[in-house]
Amino acid sequence: FVPHGVFRCSGEDRWIAIVATNDDEWRRLCDVAEHPEWASDERFAQFGRRYAHRAQLEQLLTEWTEQRDVEELERSLQGAGVPSHRVSTAGDVMADAQLAVRGHFATVKHPEVGTVTVETPRFRLSNSSFVMPQPAPTLGQHNDLVLREILGLSDAAITELVIAGALE
Repeated sequence: FVPHGVFRCSGEDRWIAIVATNDDEWRRLCDVAEHPEWASDERFAQFGRRYAHRAQLEQLLTEWTEQRDVEELERSLQGAGVPSHRVSTAGDVMADAQLAVRGHFATVKHPEVGTVTVETPRFRLSNSSFVMPQPAPTLGQHNDLVLREILGLSDAAITELVIAGALE
């Protein structure tokens, strides 16, 4: 596919992924860019020619995208049916309406750091109940479980580890 890449947008570290999977998507991209001459340029009019001249094409696209806001560009391209999506920052992901509706993030209370946001499972099975994520364990929280139940250590052995400083 040509173009097929990630292009710089205006703002700090803002990028957009764009792909034209066929000549029709390419022409729509040219329309959104307000550069219809790109679609008729002999270097870019057909896939094979675009591929042969992809470096020049990507330079033209970069010159266009780096002057544009990533959100506006994403809306325009997607609205025209051109496969594209911003390269999301952590802030973008946290504010994503689709992820919010799907319950992708949950807040849990951690005993040392307070309330934190965590990701939930990426998919939910229809015949399985959802289990809310638990906060990360505190240092040593599961020592007894691991030492006694999993490793089968005696009280004397655990005491030796404590005295040796191995459990600090």
